[in-house]
Amino acid sequence: MVFKDSDAYTNDPLYKQALLDFQTGKWEEGLSGLADVEKKYPLEIELRALRLEMQVRARIDDYEIEETKTRKTQRWRRIGIRLGLAALVVVLVFAAVATYSGWMQQQLQSAQNTFNSQVRQTELAVQFINAQQLLQAGQTSQALLILEQIAQADPNYPGLSEARAKAEAQQALEDQYRQAMEMLAAGNAQNALETLRVINAQSPQFRDVSIQIQSLETQTELEGYAAQADLAVEEQRWEDAIAGYESIRLINPEFNSAHIESQLFQAYIQAAEAVLNEPVPSLEALQVADGYFSQALVLRPQDRDDG
Repeated sequence: MVFKDSDAYTNDPLYKQALLDFQTGKWEEGLSGLADVEKKYPLEIELRALRLEMQVRARIDDYEIEETKTRKTQRWRRIGIRLGLAALVVVLVFAAVATYSGWMQQQLQSAQNTFNSQVRQTELAVQFINAQQLLQAGQTSQALLILEQIAQADPNYPGLSEARAKAEAQQALEDQYRQAMEMLAAGNAQNALETLRVINAQSPQFRDVSIQIQSLETQTELEGYAAQADLAVEEQRWEDAIAGYESIRLINPEFNSAHIESQLFQAYIQAAEAVLNEPVPSLEALQVADGYFSQALVLRPQDRDDG
């Protein structure tokens, strides 16, 4: 009897512990546990999707904590700047009254300009940090939007060009990844595999590209085995057909299981009959035929009951 991976992983203690860690916010332990589950069930798309979701949530949590710290720091810095400049303005006002009002007005304007410039630079610094954190969290579109706002305010802001180039490159990878998933959903596995390989060449750690490639390569390999085994059936090479189908079931019992089991059943029956149809079958040949019939009954045990 063949057990499905999809029936097993949800009951796996590692999977349950990983879910418990996620629910309690233990992202690192949960992701580590989920990685162990993926190693045991490498073809489960749901596990990869869950891992991506948890990675994003973990990054967002980290981002929110860091953003809160940054906002507090910037708020106190702004307060300090404002208080200092306010004190300076008061001093300048009194000095203007006592001395030259026109000259003092110019100083006040200069101080105001300096204050406005410092406030604006502080705001741009906070925006730039936010954009970098969004980029790390995989929220590329939002990061690009903030970087564009910074560029409009100050095209020469330090590090802006590098950050925009990185964000645009990441956006291009995300577009390619989305196209690959659309191809895969449409049944165009070969083109999806080629696109994923292009992404992997540029950024091997991008999302789950390496796992997707491994899964598609395995699928392509299995499809090749199935085609060879089907050809062996057509040419009545029963032993070759049996070897091919059994290899497929060993690698992935879920791959096209209905077709594989049906073909394998017929191959066992035909192989047994071919042995029995020999002019004078030996005792060894009869034992081989019996083995073929036994394997066929393993695939369809109800046939034994019907008999």
